Amino acid sequence: MRRSKSLFIKLVYGYVTFGLIIIFSIIFSAAYLYYEYQKSITDGKVIQVQADELVKEDDVLKDNLSYLKSDNSWIELLDSDLNVIDVKGTKKDSVTHYTSKDLGNIIYRNKGSFYADVLKFIDTNQKNRYCLVKYQKDIINYKVNLTNKKREFILTNEQGAIINHIFMKGILLFIFLCICDVLILSHWVNQKVKKPLNYIEKGFQDISNGNLNMHLCLVSEKEFEVIQESFNTMVDKLKASIEDKEIIEQNEKLMLLNLSHDIKTPLLTIKGYATALSEGYITDEDKKNQYYHTISLKVERISGLVDELFELLKLENKKYNVTMKRIDINEFLRETIVEYYDEIQEKSLKLKLDIPETECFKMINMQLMKRALGNLLVNAMKYSPENTTITIVSENDGEKVLIVVQDEGAGIPEHIKKNLFELFVVGDNARKTSGGTGLGLAITKAIIEKHGGIITYIDTIVGTKIEIRL
Repeated sequence: MRRSKSLFIKLVYGYVTFGLIIIFSIIFSAAYLYYEYQKSITDGKVIQVQADELVKEDDVLKDNLSYLKSDNSWIELLDSDLNVIDVKGTKKDSVTHYTSKDLGNIIYRNKGSFYADVLKFIDTNQKNRYCLVKYQKDIINYKVNLTNKKREFILTNEQGAIINHIFMKGILLFIFLCICDVLILSHWVNQKVKKPLNYIEKGFQDISNGNLNMHLCLVSEKEFEVIQESFNTMVDKLKASIEDKEIIEQNEKLMLLNLSHDIKTPLLTIKGYATALSEGYITDEDKKNQYYHTISLKVERISGLVDELFELLKLENKKYNVTMKRIDINEFLRETIVEYYDEIQEKSLKLKLDIPETECFKMINMQLMKRALGNLLVNAMKYSPENTTITIVSENDGEKVLIVVQDEGAGIPEHIKKNLFELFVVGDNARKTSGGTGLGLAITKAIIEKHGGIITYIDTIVGTKIEIRL
């Protein structure tokens, strides 16, 4: 499945877009300010002063200077030596000559009792001239000097208020655009993050309500797809765990049922024989001895069943530790098989061994492993017809050991192959004819697993094949 882009990458894209929109908002707001400012000039709200409108050809300032609305402001015309050659308005100081330092202090450092702006230009006679505009500080709060091709803008209090209003409108426009940008980004993040989280939360609620068929099907960013896969895996494992628990509960019920059957049957026999003996119905001594012998066998069967069940429960307890010893597994196999050789001969069975002469050491508990192998050999002898062969093979690759026990009997019934190593699983007639308890292979499996190994039934055309891997 092709996975979507990472949420981190998409968030980076989103924040980059957010930054670009902010930059656009700044540019748009600045353009709006410029537009409003130019409009105010066109409407005459802000006075535009141009040098060639101030001065006549004879180095005299023009009379029609309507923008000088206050008696506390005036304009001075300076020659190239910075001498005052003409004045318009009411001059409030007595300065007739300036130095470059004087102009710098007045204009750039705002020293003195006046604000001032100066505009240098060349008159019609190609002479340098300076136009100096002065405003008294106590009657003006705004001063903007925008020079562009001999143009200068002079603001009074009223005109400054207009510019301030335009500036505030620009700021409000910028704030509005930023708020819109934040809302758009918030909505986008909500779609990318909150919506998938709500969907996942709903999935958990369905699981808590018992809906184990719930699977998330979310097309989203990579991180959420990983969460989705983990969620679906968790649901599958939880469902399998519950199903396994139900199977265990069913097996426990079946175990109790089989256990009660295996105990009840010999108990009924014991009760019947004991009643017959106690009531004096049996007078023949040989028959009495036969009854006593049968009662003894049934008691041994019940005792053996209880012992095997106790042994199995002990092996399945994780806290039960077994003592291991490092031994040659091939030699151990040969010694174990020798103990059953006479019985194999008595049943007219053949034995085929394929066990290497080389040593192969493993950590095992000899008593438990001998019991596990003994259970497999006893089953092979029990279900093998005469003149058939029991094959035992041992292989190793230095790390793992494979032990195979195979017979040529009738094989395992199809309906119990999957549950062969579970409690009380026996062939159809085993319980009736051979006294099988159904615990032998379950105990064998528990022993092998206690050694960290695996026992497996291998389906074959003829007979039964069991593999042990250690």
